[in-house]
Amino acid sequence: KAVDSVNVNADGSFRLAVKASASGLYSLDILKWQTATFWSDADVTIAARGYDTARTKSKNSGFVQVQSNSLRTQLINTALYHNYLADQEMGLLNNEMLNARNYMKKDSTWFTYLRSSGLIRKKADFENLRLKQLITANQGNPAVVYLLSILSTDKEPEFFSSELSKLMDQYPQLEEAKQLKKEFLAQNAIKNALKKGSVIPHIAYNDPQGNPVDINAFKGKYVLIDFWASWCGPCRKAIPEIKELYSKYKGSGLEVLSVSVVTDNAAWRKA
Repeated sequence: KAVDSVNVNADGSFRLAVKASASGLYSLDILKWQTATFWSDADVTIAARGYDTARTKSKNSGFVQVQSNSLRTQLINTALYHNYLADQEMGLLNNEMLNARNYMKKDSTWFTYLRSSGLIRKKADFENLRLKQLITANQGNPAVVYLLSILSTDKEPEFFSSELSKLMDQYPQLEEAKQLKKEFLAQNAIKNALKKGSVIPHIAYNDPQGNPVDINAFKGKYVLIDFWASWCGPCRKAIPEIKELYSKYKGSGLEVLSVSVVTDNAAWRKA
């Protein structure tokens, strides 16, 4: 539902006035390609690429610069810039890994080191440390709620819970913090339900022919459950390998239950 519109100038710029009902976290979706995130307590000037015109297109290509006098927006933009640099670093590290793999016929030492002890294995931990430092150094800034939302709660559950509690004590009416806590508790409930030794959640869906397939029918067998999507490249690439696994071990009782998370019926049937 369109609620407002604005003319775009010849140079691609535009000016839009948004009446914020409350001071909080806002996000501007730019053509489904880039996103600008900011706090609604001051004007913002956004420089974004928008639609990716490169030969190989990617979502969120390039850094979206958000300028504002708001210290809250500045903190958010700093965290996002760190993420942007991290993505650039990962691209370089992946290229190094690829080159090392291609060099393996001559000498595998380089590739073996990168795979076992190289920076690519430690990079995520360093990124978490940088983000934690930003959060710790900016206690009292409500925009920390955004930084907490991009923190890996799998690796830092205690730190996340502690910092979120501090934030909610300072800003008890902060809706973003309430929502983040709700999501965190829901995720924890799912994780606890999937702990080793627990009973598997009930799964029952129709197959392409419309016949119901129930997880309970696989009791007594080894079951590999593959969640995939028609738009997920790595998922599609893995399917032939899963078929090979099934052919190799079906005689030993292996079954494969393939569950598509696509809501487009035609798309998953075609895939």
